[in-house]
Amino acid sequence: MDIAVYGDVHIHTAETKKEVSIHKIRTSNTVTTAKKNVKLRDKRCQCCGEEDKPLEVHHIMPIAKFPSLASEESNLITLCQSCHRLYHDKYEGLEGADTFAKYMRDYGENISEN
Repeated sequence: MDIAVYGDVHIHTAETKKEVSIHKIRTSNTVTTAKKNVKLRDKRCQCCGEEDKPLEVHHIMPIAKFPSLASEESNLITLCQSCHRLYHDKYEGLEGADTFAKYMRDYGENISEN
């Protein structure tokens, strides 16, 4: 018996299921609201101090390892796209509080509260 397959075939592994779950968390209403609140709280990149670049919200403790912290505003920080990309390029796979603190020591400016 010949079987013809039309369209995409998706094989779901534990890894792809985890990615789908992380995507659902990342796009949930509670995380979206928390990100908006953090952008209002920080108002600029907390690494370089840039105010005029588009801002992104970074999870200090990554969602993949700490999904329960995904919407905790104390786990979120605002970075410009350049600083956010640099961090992930430098520490991909090693994300967490220790590496983020090292990154801020190495690359961040001392930003005072206004």
